[in-house]
Amino acid sequence: MDSIFSVEDLKFSYSFGNVNIEALQGVSMNFQKGKFYCLSGPSGSGKTTFLNLLGLIEDVQGGDIEFQEKKFKSITEREKNYIRRNHIGFIFQHFNLFPVLSAD
Repeated sequence: MDSIFSVEDLKFSYSFGNVNIEALQGVSMNFQKGKFYCLSGPSGSGKTTFLNLLGLIEDVQGGDIEFQEKKFKSITEREKNYIRRNHIGFIFQHFNLFPVLSAD
């Protein structure tokens, strides 16, 4: 099997005051090379949280993610930066530009 990402029993929750919100509960799947995947679901179903975990924006709380045979829980910040810089790309739905800077 030619997996790029392997996700095993992924769990993630947010705390708002004394309320705990479980965004992901036991998600497992494999992403194969050369395949196209689409995430869909209602607002609040965990799509963005899942992508933030795959993109190394959030830290894994429960379960594990493996990228090209490297487990996210066991890699250093330097390795995370390398993976972000060389292997993972994001196009954000909302972007924040600095009004005082230009691309000139």
